[in-house]
Amino acid sequence: MYDLATWYAIMPLSEQSIQEEKVIDILDFTNEKYKTRKPAFALGADH
Repeated sequence: MYDLATWYAIMPLSEQSIQEEKVIDILDFTNEKYKTRKPAFALGADH
């Protein structure tokens, strides 16, 4: 879900960045939870 939100934010933020001629940071939709979240894709023999 967070990846989808980030992908949808790229185009408007890119357009804004070009218009304002400055770098616009992409929002962190996870509130920094990405730093402590364990990957859940294809780990170990259980998958």
